[in-house]
Amino acid sequence: MKSSSHEIANRYASALFDLAQAAKSVDVIDAALAELSALVNDNKDFANFTHNPLLNRAQQAQIIASISDAIKAPELVRGLLNALAEQKRLPLIENVAQIFAEKAQDLRGEMSAEIVSATALDASEQAAIAERLSKAYGKKIHLTLRTDASLLGGMVVNIKSTQLDASIAGKLNRLEVGLKVA
Repeated sequence: MKSSSHEIANRYASALFDLAQAAKSVDVIDAALAELSALVNDNKDFANFTHNPLLNRAQQAQIIASISDAIKAPELVRGLLNALAEQKRLPLIENVAQIFAEKAQDLRGEMSAEIVSATALDASEQAAIAERLSKAYGKKIHLTLRTDASLLGGMVVNIKSTQLDASIAGKLNRLEVGLKVA
């Protein structure tokens, strides 16, 4: 049975999380993984490196050492990168970082939510949304904001695997589907 890349990334993230907890360095590892993930997103050369199957292990080890030194990666992160490289799984680094971040947030009693709104939200609206979500989920909420004019009005809230669509475009789509069924 072949495992999905998310399942594999989850195993790496879980093992790293257990080691980080034992070393009392969850926050340090979380920050280093966030930096690595940002590097993959922002640096095309690094992104290409993680997906390049033609590099041999010695070349990968040399590049990993350079990158680890540049971002001052903790030993646990260096070990993760080497393990991923050895198994030709470096493309999983972003998934591992995301899963680790979720585990770290959960440990701290926090959670992230993405708010997509038709127009930019002011600080009081952001605070009210964060407070309501915090009460509903019993955790401190970190908001990521994005605007999308195609929503026409309202907002869409993405939190964990749940999407709450309170946008005008969403309401119109649901109305259209309802009329087609009727």
